[in-house]
Amino acid sequence: MRLPLILIISFLLLVLKTANSQQLNVKTYSFAEGLNTYNIKKSLQDKYGFIWLATQDGVYRFDGTSFEAYKKNEDVKNSLRENFIFDIALGNDENLYIASFNGGVDVINIRTQKVTHLLSQKKENEEGLPNLWITKVFCDTKNNLWIGAQDFLKIYSLNEQKFKDFQLPSNLNTDINVLFIRPVNENLIAVGINNYGVLFYDINSLTIQDSLIRLEGIQADNITVNDLAVINDSCYISSGSNIFSGAINNRRWVMERKITIPAISNNVINCLAAGKDNALWLGTNSGIGKLELIKTQFSPIVNNEFLNADNFITDLFLDRENGLWISSLKNLIRINLAVSPFTAYTKSKDGNTRMNHIYSLIPVSKTQLFACGTDGLYLSDLITGDINKIKGTAALGIIHCVLKMDDDTWLVSSADGMYVYQQAIGVLSKDLLLKLYPEWKPFISHFFNKTVKSGDKIYWANEGQGGLLIWQPEKHMITQKKAGSAFSGGLPENHIHNLKFDRDGFIWILFDNAVAKFDPSLDSTIQIINYKRNQGGFNSGIFFDMYDDDSVLWFGTYGGGINGYNKKTGEWKYITEQDGLCNNAVYGILPEKDSVFWVSTNNGISRVNYVTKKCLNYFVEDGLQDNSFDETGALAFENRLFFAGVNGFTSVDLDNYYNTSYPFPVYIKRLEYIRQDKKVVLNDLEWKKIKLPAGTSSATIWLSALSYTSSRPRFSYLIKGFQDEYLPAGEKNKIELNALNHGNYEIDIRYLNEQGEFVEGQVGIDIEILPFWYQTWWFRLLVLLFSLLAVFFVVRLIYISRLRKQRAVLERQLAVQLERQRISSEMHDDIGAGLSGIKLLTEMTKGKVKDETAGAEIEKIYQSVGDISAKMKEVIWSLNTENDQLSSLISYIQRQARLWLEHYPCELTVTIPDEIPDLELNGESRRNIFLAIKEAVHNIIKHSGADKVNIEITCKENLKISVSDNGKGIQPGDTSDMGNGLKNMQQRMQNLNGKFFLQNNDNGLTLLFEIPYKQAV
Repeated sequence: MRLPLILIISFLLLVLKTANSQQLNVKTYSFAEGLNTYNIKKSLQDKYGFIWLATQDGVYRFDGTSFEAYKKNEDVKNSLRENFIFDIALGNDENLYIASFNGGVDVINIRTQKVTHLLSQKKENEEGLPNLWITKVFCDTKNNLWIGAQDFLKIYSLNEQKFKDFQLPSNLNTDINVLFIRPVNENLIAVGINNYGVLFYDINSLTIQDSLIRLEGIQADNITVNDLAVINDSCYISSGSNIFSGAINNRRWVMERKITIPAISNNVINCLAAGKDNALWLGTNSGIGKLELIKTQFSPIVNNEFLNADNFITDLFLDRENGLWISSLKNLIRINLAVSPFTAYTKSKDGNTRMNHIYSLIPVSKTQLFACGTDGLYLSDLITGDINKIKGTAALGIIHCVLKMDDDTWLVSSADGMYVYQQAIGVLSKDLLLKLYPEWKPFISHFFNKTVKSGDKIYWANEGQGGLLIWQPEKHMITQKKAGSAFSGGLPENHIHNLKFDRDGFIWILFDNAVAKFDPSLDSTIQIINYKRNQGGFNSGIFFDMYDDDSVLWFGTYGGGINGYNKKTGEWKYITEQDGLCNNAVYGILPEKDSVFWVSTNNGISRVNYVTKKCLNYFVEDGLQDNSFDETGALAFENRLFFAGVNGFTSVDLDNYYNTSYPFPVYIKRLEYIRQDKKVVLNDLEWKKIKLPAGTSSATIWLSALSYTSSRPRFSYLIKGFQDEYLPAGEKNKIELNALNHGNYEIDIRYLNEQGEFVEGQVGIDIEILPFWYQTWWFRLLVLLFSLLAVFFVVRLIYISRLRKQRAVLERQLAVQLERQRISSEMHDDIGAGLSGIKLLTEMTKGKVKDETAGAEIEKIYQSVGDISAKMKEVIWSLNTENDQLSSLISYIQRQARLWLEHYPCELTVTIPDEIPDLELNGESRRNIFLAIKEAVHNIIKHSGADKVNIEITCKENLKISVSDNGKGIQPGDTSDMGNGLKNMQQRMQNLNGKFFLQNNDNGLTLLFEIPYKQAV
């Protein structure tokens, strides 16, 4: 018996070694990750891709980024009735069925998250459950809900909404304690019962097709089957620490074989999960393992950081991305079963040596690397994964870089200066360095972060302010190129980050604010490209790495992403976070093939196609040592890429690299909005156009990209009509909309898919914020109509008021006109007739009187009566409303002027316009104009001595009347005779708001009258 035992132990040690050497991509979830509970009972994945968890503190939904809890809440009507959840099951529709302790069966709609209560404990006259100690639920293809408990089994038809009759074994003498309910195929259901085995039910008839109550002759009352899994045509069950396989023939179990696993002989297999490639995953009361069925080889998964040996496993589940979800009493764990090209080197096999921040990596052999860290120099074995710290290096502080001189001699650059390390004898010494290379004495206390060889020269980059050292070991000579000195070699700066060769053999020196092309044959700079902020060229300064693809020099910048400089044209290209790069702080650039290179950043690494700008991003959950890397820590070696970071270094195996990403669905999972300082939450997964109530001031859209291999989906959004470019949604995958007004917001969302391509147009939402009643179109229309009516009524009132005033004015004017007409008629008829009679009597008397004196007096009376009669005719003319026309005035002036000058020896010329405006002039205006002209003509008769008189009337912008003569004009001393006349004319024009001009010249005198129409009318 001793030999088999030794063989078994040796086999197990080999298996354990193999399992431990295979790096697992493991992610654990607990309180730190937002899963605010432990004791996870079960996990499953719905049709949308969300992971649902049954826990002792409610139901949780996980989208790869955040957890959402559904619990008992007394303030919410449709919340869960209890928080301790034993089991969950997906239905054929969109419902998740929940079995809780003392809470019956509740339902969550997986699309809307609406909670309803389905089954409760039986009441007197109502159907219900015998008790509420429910442990298992399952929904079959016929939409029957199977409910298992501590002491009963029930089947409830979801279609008929009633319990159904089904067969129970006649020899079952105790209450049924259901351990599992599993589908065997589309027509057969397996129910595991404590101390009774397994019952196989036909879904259609709900009758028992077979009972598995005996295994290898064990009596029925000793059988306990904990779980069942189906792989291909075989059905596997666990009992104790053993696995039994069987075939289902004619709906009956046929035993095939028993699988004993010595490594877990002291454990109980609690749960099973069918894996790919004929693998069966086992969950025990002390961890998990993988059983390869063809080889019957068991591999326990040992990982002290994530999987503790005392962790009780309650459930195993494989998702669509080939991830194994492990529910346990302590936490939730996911293992990515897909082969990873990434290996993280962080600590030694025994865990005693752990690397801290690593700055650079240097090959030692085909299987070993030196890792230069903050606390010493490490030797890493790439095959075994073992890590050892070089003795004595911890005291040197930061190890910046090492240089191999021969198979046993290395130069070490540290914070404490330069050392020689001889690996065979373990010597680390400054004195030995000076003995071997005395030329180092002036620089023995310096430190350098990068070194490269070109011919017989070795170039050292000083990260302080020492510039560039050029060492020729065979000549034992060191020269220093330092900016600002006589031997600068054209260097623009002295703080050097890296030295990189291009394909032409030139060295590119990377500084803070510039990059310089250095010719090793001349030991001089031949080109400098400066960083000029906001002036084109580099996006940012501080340059860490460079790669030459033969036409473009790609520079890694700190904050500006990857900047490409075309060597021939000088044109620039950029690859940044906007193009999908995981971070804009770029440390290392390593080529893969063709048009692809890898870059390490401050937040993950990216595989970049620099032609298409397609970026595939990877993070710590994909197997990296950490998300943060460091400068000069990029190394291409043996078809593997190595990137140093803050927690060791990461290897990318290009031989095994292939895209293991799975296409993931993207959803808008939740919408929250604020209205009157109250937050309202809406849940759905199939959004269309949604209407939000009036007064909504802000809204938050929560997004989910259901990828569990990488939890870094990249979202951006565009509000059509408001933005021209997509804006990032942020790390929390949410879009916040603030200061909202009523109206429509059409939001298009794009995301970076598993191929590194931006997908647009597949996800979006149209939000309509309803207006208040006073903001609606119909209210505005009513206001407009009311305003128009109000304006109409106001205008009408004003019009009526004005009309009344105009009517009153017209009535007064008509009364005045009538009165004037009456006075004119009476004066003409009465006074005119009387004056005519007096004039006639005077003329008759004048002929009869012989006395010359009396005759002269009578002649005076006759003339006075004539003058009075003429003046009266003028008054009658001005009063007569029939003459209130401009044309009548002009005609009257023309006629009277000829009468005035009838007996005066002169040549009279009267010029009037061809067209006279049809304007009305009141009697007062006509009289003032007429009398002014009359005064002017009479002055000509009395004083001018002229033989030519010209009267010209024009009717354009104003009424203009000029009276001119060729007389003597107004001579000095004559104004006394004409003073009153001129004053009268001036006064009459002022009464009309008109103007009076007098022009005296050698050719006579001209009087000009300008009367505005608006004053005369």
